[in-house]
Amino acid sequence: MKSRFTGYFLAVCTAFLVTCSNNRLDVDLSNLNVQPRFVRFDQQLFDTPVEGLAEANQRFKSEYSTFYRNYVEAVINVGMVEDPALPSGLKSFVTYPDVREIAEMVAATYPDIEQTKAELVGALRYYHYHFPEKPIPNVYTFISGLNAGIMVGDQYLGIGLDWYLGEKCPYYVAKGFPQYQIKQQTSEFIARDAMALWMRTEYPYDDRNETLLQRMVYEGKVLYLLDAFFQDRPDHWKIGFSTEQLAWCQDKEFNIWGHLVDEKYLYSSELKIIRQFTGEGPFTRDFEKTSPARTGSWLGWKIVREFMNSNPEVSLAGLMQMKDPQELLARSGYRP
Repeated sequence: MKSRFTGYFLAVCTAFLVTCSNNRLDVDLSNLNVQPRFVRFDQQLFDTPVEGLAEANQRFKSEYSTFYRNYVEAVINVGMVEDPALPSGLKSFVTYPDVREIAEMVAATYPDIEQTKAELVGALRYYHYHFPEKPIPNVYTFISGLNAGIMVGDQYLGIGLDWYLGEKCPYYVAKGFPQYQIKQQTSEFIARDAMALWMRTEYPYDDRNETLLQRMVYEGKVLYLLDAFFQDRPDHWKIGFSTEQLAWCQDKEFNIWGHLVDEKYLYSSELKIIRQFTGEGPFTRDFEKTSPARTGSWLGWKIVREFMNSNPEVSLAGLMQMKDPQELLARSGYRP
C-alpha cells in the first residue's frame, strides 16, 4: 500500500529491452475486464474561470482526495490542501504565462486521450491477470508546469501531459532537458512509463546492501513486466533505446558481461559504478559513445528472461518477491 504522500514522480524514467520468445506470457484474457476511471483533471482545472477556483477547490478536494492533495502540495507546490489561501495559489499557477501557454499546447496535442486509454487498459488487463490481488489504479491527467511526468499514489496513476508534448516542444530545450530524454517525451511512451512506475511502487527497490548485480536484476524484473504488459511492442521501445543502440548491445553482449566480471563490478556497492551501468545518460562511460546508457539494466533483463524461461513454475508475482539476485542469476543459467 502506498502512503498518502507517495508522490513518486517520473521526471524521466524510461523503460527497457531484448528479443526472445516469451510464450508463457501469452495468456488468455477473454474473460478478464478492467475498468479504471479516467479523469481529465487538466481540463477541469484550466477550464475553470479564475473566479470559480475557490468553489472548484472544494469540489476537487472532495472528489479527488489523495490525488488532489499530492498534486497541489508536491507537484505544483502552491500550498497545503487545508490552507484557505490555496485558491489564490491555484490562480497564480493557472494564470502564469508560461503555464498558460503549456496548457494550450496540451489542449491542442491531447483533445482526447483515447489512444493512451486503450494502451493503459490493455496493459492493466495483463497486470490484473498476473497480480489479481493488486488494486487497479484510477488515472488522472494533469499539467505540472514541467515538474513531473508520472505521479503514483494510493490507487491512482497521474499523467503529466505537459511532459509528453513531443520532441519539438520549445520548453524542453529551454528547461535544459537532455536530448536523450526529450526523445522519450512523446505520447508513444506514456503507457510504458506509467506502468513501469506503477510496478516500481508496488514492488519498491530495496537499496540496503546494494550491489550492481542487485540493481541490474531489479531493473531486469521491471523490464520483464513490460514484456508481459506490452507484448506487441518491440524491445527497443520498452527500454528506450534506438534500434542501433539495441543492435550494439546484442553485438557486444559478451564484451559487456566480460567487462563487468573482469573489473569485479558485479558485486560492487559503489554508487558511482551502479549508476554508471544502470543510470540514465547519453551512453555508458566505460564503452564507446555509440553505446546506450543502462547497459547493465539491459543485461539484467536478459538474465531475468533466461531465469523465467528456465523456471516456468515461477509466477510474475513470485519473480518480484525474490530477494536474492545471486540465486536468480545462478538459476537462470545465463551465459552471454
